[in-house]
Amino acid sequence: MKSEFTDPGENHYLPEGTYPVTITGMPQAGSTLCYNLVRLLAEESGATVEIYYQDEELVHGRTGTTNKTYLLSKQHDLPPTSPVHRSHPKPYKLPGWLIINVKRDLRDTIASAVRKNPAETDIRKLCKRNIQWHYDWEHAADYEWIYEKYKEDPLKITQELHKTMGLDLSMEQVRKVVNMAEGLKESLLGYHDATFQYRFEKITRMNSTQITNNGEIGGYRNTLTDEQIDLIETEFGDWLRKHGYME
Repeated sequence: MKSEFTDPGENHYLPEGTYPVTITGMPQAGSTLCYNLVRLLAEESGATVEIYYQDEELVHGRTGTTNKTYLLSKQHDLPPTSPVHRSHPKPYKLPGWLIINVKRDLRDTIASAVRKNPAETDIRKLCKRNIQWHYDWEHAADYEWIYEKYKEDPLKITQELHKTMGLDLSMEQVRKVVNMAEGLKESLLGYHDATFQYRFEKITRMNSTQITNNGEIGGYRNTLTDEQIDLIETEFGDWLRKHGYME
């Protein structure tokens, strides 16, 4: 992510028609899917799309046919030193910067992390990190993308997302974007050429290690032990109840 988004100078401004969009919040919560929905919506609209990685310059660019440019990035953590951080004496967010904060059942995010890396054993630490990263961006977010709501009605949530981006696509265009985003996994697994996979990952932020259980809601029951589930529900039950994941 370009540093000027999180640490803008006093006189920093964006050229007219330029819109940074950052996907933030919880890891293992569908942030890569959300990122690709945003990317594909921007591309479908005819806008120019530039992709940035955290603390890196331009990774990939696609020239469009309109006068809009979207600068896309994905960043889970928000450094406490950033003027955007809620602890800053005068929190400041770069005008025109769109922040989309992702959220998912905490238990499913932890299960996904464990499936991805079985060596992850500090469940408490993972829970605290995921909650903190969602909280840090929450106050500055323009839209909260909730994984379970997307899975329930992908078209409705993607319509909301595209309106948040200031786009005016048709229903058919939005449906096309959803189908393309949902088909990325099949494209990734269908090709084994190293050059293709490298370029594919640079553009989509996807690799095979991210696909663990096809995004099943409640799949944590098949991954975590009873003791691990009890730990999460006991120590982080307030968060689960507040966000509607537990009664």
